[in-house]
Amino acid sequence: MSRLLVMLATMLLYACSDDAPADKDRQRHTIDVEVRPYAAWFQEEPISSFTRGFPEDYKDENDKEYKTFADMYGDEGNFKYQTDLIHATIDMYFTRTGSGTYTPRDPQFTQVYYSNQSKRWGTPFEIESYAYYLYGFMPEEMAEEGSSITSTEFENGAVLTLTKMSTITPNDVCVVVAAGSGNATGPSTGFAVGKFKYQTGGASDQNFIYLLFDHLYASMRFNFSVANSYNNLRTIKLKKLQLLSESMKKYVNATVTLEATNDGTSPITNVTFNSDDSYPLLDTRNNTNDGILFDNSDNPVELTTTPSSFLGCFLPGSGNEFILKSTYDVYDKAGNLIRENCKASNRLVLSDISSTITFGRGKMLAIELTVNPTYLYMLSDPDLDNPTITVN
Repeated sequence: MSRLLVMLATMLLYACSDDAPADKDRQRHTIDVEVRPYAAWFQEEPISSFTRGFPEDYKDENDKEYKTFADMYGDEGNFKYQTDLIHATIDMYFTRTGSGTYTPRDPQFTQVYYSNQSKRWGTPFEIESYAYYLYGFMPEEMAEEGSSITSTEFENGAVLTLTKMSTITPNDVCVVVAAGSGNATGPSTGFAVGKFKYQTGGASDQNFIYLLFDHLYASMRFNFSVANSYNNLRTIKLKKLQLLSESMKKYVNATVTLEATNDGTSPITNVTFNSDDSYPLLDTRNNTNDGILFDNSDNPVELTTTPSSFLGCFLPGSGNEFILKSTYDVYDKAGNLIRENCKASNRLVLSDISSTITFGRGKMLAIELTVNPTYLYMLSDPDLDNPTITVN
């Protein structure tokens, strides 16, 4: 199981105390800071054997499990076909004691980005040997018109604003609910949900930043498989998957209120979503680019009798009906392309699928989808055995 190791190449302006000399007199040291982000697994219904534990799980003091992003979204994770999820960028605010309002234009802001070359997240960021209160979200790409953070006392919490987010996305939209320092074996004593303090280490130390994330959206897990009888005759390659709604706007703004806690409870005290009047409705017509969960014609997913899973996240409480559109190619077992760019639409009424789940943030509904046609739409040459006719 691959392990997510996120490296920040960081310049540390090291000082012995807060009243150290001016910057020009400080010794500069280059240290490695490794960031280890985890996220809580969705509360899934129905509970599936596909939901599994991983060797690198982290449990908080309430025994709530958090999983590495590699285990959830990496090449061998639950949603390995949507590997763009692991390439997300984390937007972070390194705040200090006191009040303020910051945007990405301020020096308190930095981005932790994923490098395809090094297979790690990293950023050059210049920090001093102070205590910071870390707030942030991922993926950065979700807030198309940026973010901001404000607080009267950052040590006690903050309000994070995210602007123009897609209401349907393959991305697991998360905010930081815990931050702290640690070493290679784990976080420092006292690290817990609701605490945001990160104390930088000395220049000779290997510094680790531990982050826990929690979800802002609800989600559906689509498990695609092919019926045994049809799988003996045809190969289905999924090229594109879209999730749409006739009642949802394309974008939404979010305001997340975070209050520091000392008992391990969630610091998310309120999440408010609102749509600007200028935001359009989702486009449900064919050939639209809205609501794309997967799109890879060059490397389509070959569906088999074993389920292949895809994640679709959506604005919680936004609607009960969705349209799932699939685009696929059909091959015979000799590898001949029989039908290209076939399209299928399935209307999903969530209340019919599950009458018990409440689709709030962090909830997941598992939906089983089986390719099982009642007849062959088109024969191929290998289907013809040239049978003879005999007279009885």
